[in-house]
Amino acid sequence: MIFRLLIIVFIALYFTAIFATPSPAKIDRMIVFGDSLSDNGNDYLLTLQLHKATKQIPIIPAPYLYWGGRFSDGPVWADYLAGILHFSPLPYSPDLRATEQFQNFAYGGAWAESLQADEAKIATLDSQWHAFPLSLNLQVNDYLFRNILNHPNHTEHVISHDLIFIWIGGNDYLNQEFTGIPVARSPNESTSAVIDALQRSLTKLIRAGAVHFVLLGLPDFSNVPDILLRDPKRQSLSPKMGAITALHNQKLQQLMVDLSHRYPNIHIRYVNMAQLFEDEYGFSTERAQHYQLSHDHHFQNPFTPCILQTQDPDPTLTSLFQVNPILAMSAATGKHVQRLAAEAFPQCDLHYSHDEQSFFNYGADYSAGGIFFDHVHPLTQLHARIALTICRQLALSGYEYQQNPIHTYKPITCEDLSLEDLLQEVTSLPFPFESY
Repeated sequence: MIFRLLIIVFIALYFTAIFATPSPAKIDRMIVFGDSLSDNGNDYLLTLQLHKATKQIPIIPAPYLYWGGRFSDGPVWADYLAGILHFSPLPYSPDLRATEQFQNFAYGGAWAESLQADEAKIATLDSQWHAFPLSLNLQVNDYLFRNILNHPNHTEHVISHDLIFIWIGGNDYLNQEFTGIPVARSPNESTSAVIDALQRSLTKLIRAGAVHFVLLGLPDFSNVPDILLRDPKRQSLSPKMGAITALHNQKLQQLMVDLSHRYPNIHIRYVNMAQLFEDEYGFSTERAQHYQLSHDHHFQNPFTPCILQTQDPDPTLTSLFQVNPILAMSAATGKHVQRLAAEAFPQCDLHYSHDEQSFFNYGADYSAGGIFFDHVHPLTQLHARIALTICRQLALSGYEYQQNPIHTYKPITCEDLSLEDLLQEVTSLPFPFESY
């Protein structure tokens, strides 16, 4: 009983209710907006088609480096959570029906702010390169068009039982730091611009009839490999990025309080990703130390990623991604990337196809520690932990879900699920998309 109580308190550290749910919230669908931390194939499917038309445009993420169109070595948190809830874990595609219970509109490289000057003219996804990747505003527009404007009932009740997840902001801060685009700004100005963009999208969704929201805060970017490589002594860039993400999270929580007061019918919750990542850093360091001692290996830094940029991206890629150098790194060619040896990093035990056009994760050894797969993106084991944390708090909050339209609602339960259970399922998953 005491152990169970400790687990409940532990989960509560990550997940905060800004507005209390008076009765069980009934959920029909799971909707995701965000960037590469949530993208489960949108960038890949779009750039694959563009690549077939013109080889100048690369496939993102590079299929010979990443798993199944994800920016990781396996499924992302949204895949895992959708599977736990028995929703259809399908990525976004042009023919996606509004009746699907899992809709993911996240695009790798997406900004919270809108950078395209003619963005207001774009209501739905098209194949024009200038609209890629879709910003948060365009993702929301596409969702509303497909689920309300293009829905036969044409009513706000269509989305009132959607559980909407938003995790975005990283590209705004990381890319701006390296490019100065749109302009060089102070941390306070940068975070205010991102929070304003989030407020506009959230307000649009609320006025359209959305009620249930889960907003994920940002992890501390001072610890991501790309920042540490540029500032190994943590003297300038690293502390600045840490301060920016802390300020972002503070303002995000205040925005949620303001919205809940303005719209008292909404249910809006916050996931403390900074705390979750911080705890994972500690867990991973301990695992790495124990593994190296038991296997007589030298201790390896758990912040070292499995694939590492050996130099800046190809100039051709840089010109294609003028405002998004972080995304360009995920499209890098083989000569710019070093794969770390599985002998020293068991979590990087990756299996590539014979032509190296794709790779398959057949069960890497995460007991050795390790957090990041590449310069900014976490390993799939951390994505699984994120999904479990969110699921357990949804269950504690009394959320109910409908497995499909003909079934009754039932409580969300994930007490019997473990991280190992989720990761074991990855070994049986086929490569979801065609290669090039």
